[in-house]
Amino acid sequence: MRLFGLFGRRELDCGEVRNLASDYLDDEVDRSVRSKIASHLAQCGVCTAFVQTLKATIGLLGSFEREQAPPSLRGYVRNRIQRETWG
Repeated sequence: MRLFGLFGRRELDCGEVRNLASDYLDDEVDRSVRSKIASHLAQCGVCTAFVQTLKATIGLLGSFEREQAPPSLRGYVRNRIQRETWG
């Protein structure tokens, strides 16, 4: 779980809620931040719509069947990573 002690006791603004939305949905924020996000969402329709849309998008993407990349693409990517890593 991520800890966000830097938020202290203040409320979160829309930008912070949107930046934390994925972590919130994955349950990767501590309880105090989760509570602040939930409180914000209870008052902000725009952020609630954003989080609901993100949740639906994640669910939709998770429902697709995974495909293997062609061997030529996998080889290209491996070679590219190796060149960039080792110069």
